[in-house]
Amino acid sequence: MTYYIEYIFLENFIIDFILIYVAGSLLKKNIIIRRIMVASLIGAIYVLAIAVFNQIFISNIVVKISVSILMLTIAYNPKNIIDYVRLVLCFYIISFVIVGILIATNYFFNTNEMTIKIIFEASFFAIIIFKAVFEEIKRKTNLHKYIRTINIEINNNEVQLKGLVDTGNELTDIITNKPVIVVEMESVFKLLDNDTISVIRKFYSNGNNNYLDIFLTMRPGINFRLIKYNTISSKEETMLGIVPDKIFIEDSNKNKIVSKAIVGIYPEKLNRENEYKALLHKELLQWESEI
Repeated sequence: MTYYIEYIFLENFIIDFILIYVAGSLLKKNIIIRRIMVASLIGAIYVLAIAVFNQIFISNIVVKISVSILMLTIAYNPKNIIDYVRLVLCFYIISFVIVGILIATNYFFNTNEMTIKIIFEASFFAIIIFKAVFEEIKRKTNLHKYIRTINIEINNNEVQLKGLVDTGNELTDIITNKPVIVVEMESVFKLLDNDTISVIRKFYSNGNNNYLDIFLTMRPGINFRLIKYNTISSKEETMLGIVPDKIFIEDSNKNKIVSKAIVGIYPEKLNRENEYKALLHKELLQWESEI
């Protein structure tokens, strides 16, 4: 197959432009199109030099990485080493994804042609894949900052679980004014006897209407609370709560905070991926700042 110089130049200019633009977008850089175009121009000229002069030293890996750093410097002018590392890694990871898609395209469609259309399509799918992965990593990283370890004790039974600091959780017990930590029902059941579990299941299965039954069948050492709260879908709901004997919360610095909170029993899952089993009251952030 004959390759024309202008085609090689245009092909690599487009690829470099896409790579630099996507890397900057994902890392929230200030996008200046003319700078990216200049950087892409240098990348295209470099590939052209490899094709024309066919010198080993030009295609050396050190030279390739140096040209990549030069391109990213022109496009975004990184401020420090960490910024450089993040940009270079992002640039090359996107490159590998696009190359992988191109190889897969050639394999499945049994073609060796590398048209501009195929490059654009591969780049488009690579952007979708990489953005989805990047956003998931970012979500998990941000989520981890607000995850805490909780130890709840009732009647000498103890359970440890992960809880999320929910800045929207302002639930309090109207009698004691204590904050409410919302915990999945199945996690709370590990602390209770079968009769108490049966009472709680009946409470939620009957649409929260059997308040009297709850307090008439109170078990020794179990102090129930009724917690009223509003939701978007309905005006008012009722959650069953239990006063635990002890609650220890381990903060981000591994300090243990003794919490005087009510455990609100939530009948459904709080997180589909099971990344946490409880929603902590927003006051926890204030407690941590006072340590």
